[in-house]
Amino acid sequence: MKTLFTKEKSEAAATELKSKKRASLGRTYDLQSLYDRLNRLYFDSQLKLSIRWGKQNLVKARSNVLLGSYFDKSKEIVISRRLDNPRVPLYFLEHVIFHEMLHSVFPREKHRMHTEKFKKFERLHPDFDRAREWEKTSLKILFESNQISLFNSLMARIS
Repeated sequence: MKTLFTKEKSEAAATELKSKKRASLGRTYDLQSLYDRLNRLYFDSQLKLSIRWGKQNLVKARSNVLLGSYFDKSKEIVISRRLDNPRVPLYFLEHVIFHEMLHSVFPREKHRMHTEKFKKFERLHPDFDRAREWEKTSLKILFESNQISLFNSLMARIS
């Protein structure tokens, strides 16, 4: 027999799960599905992390986009909304997610975030070279699409 407490606890857990699902569901990509697939394929489903889209498009510097972040304390991966774009190939987004998942396996050492061991494992991803090439040649589209969106929203305000 379920008590009132266990019923409330189950409802709270279901609400939290729905909230996490919404946070990972984008217009183009479902991060949770991608994370689950990568976790199963490369980490034997051993990682227990949450993943969501960022609240805004984070910019590191004028020309650099922060594509993703891993937060060790909360065991959370946050992916830039700029990647929720049909012009971003699936293999590239998966590479970014894989990269952030590796941060949970190979934590920062002293002042080095990407140790030689980290880099060695990152290169094992089958789309590593292709993703890096796309990043070099096509990452600028993330800025272009953002500029177009900004232009369109400004024009809408003027009209």
